[in-house]
Amino acid sequence: YPFQARIARDMIDISDVCVVSSNTIEQAIHDFDQQKPVRLVPVMSNFGEPTALDSDEKSPRHWVICGGTSLILRSLRSFFDVQASIPQGYLPDQLDVFGGRKSDAVRQWVRRIKRTLRGISCRYEPETTAAAASEILRGCSFAWIDYFGKGKVWPGMIFKSGSFAACCAHGVVPIASHAAPPPPIAGEPFPAWYFVNAHSAKFPGPGQLGPASEKIHAWYHRHASAACAARIYAEVLA
Repeated sequence: YPFQARIARDMIDISDVCVVSSNTIEQAIHDFDQQKPVRLVPVMSNFGEPTALDSDEKSPRHWVICGGTSLILRSLRSFFDVQASIPQGYLPDQLDVFGGRKSDAVRQWVRRIKRTLRGISCRYEPETTAAAASEILRGCSFAWIDYFGKGKVWPGMIFKSGSFAACCAHGVVPIASHAAPPPPIAGEPFPAWYFVNAHSAKFPGPGQLGPASEKIHAWYHRHASAACAARIYAEVLA
């Protein structure tokens, strides 16, 4: 798309600073202009940003799949495949599925999970409110996010995910379908990266779930919250 690329280059040229939500875009900018200042600000949560977190209120077997309809469908389809890799103490007994538009395909997968996975309660709430979503996330410990599916993995693109942001904002530990962690922000790595894929899996060990939840929540407020974004925009516009 030469015309769009020309517009992008022109915008980079006239900008004093570029603010982006992914290091992939940051790298593309620096490929064009190595000296251009770039600030990385991940997408913020659309489901609230509780400042206080009580990890003791979270059930270690309460999981969530949320986001847009396509992400939900992709994550539901692969949710069966990861069950054998989940430690016994974290096996889901409750799965909340929310977000996106009403979808018969999603509803069918939810029914299939109820029929197939023993002892699991599964609730589907499309087009939910931010307040209702926040209430669910406060009680969850894990989120399954199959962000890239079978496509190429760009680890930094996870910062563009509203689902990832909402989970981090509520101290819900994301379990990704890819092993590569996202890049550091301002020199700080993501504090607790866990995943399941066809080759291996990594989960919090005994006694690590609560601290992981708290670290992720604190990381979000340092690097991705609305207040953080406002501060960075104020700095670059000053």
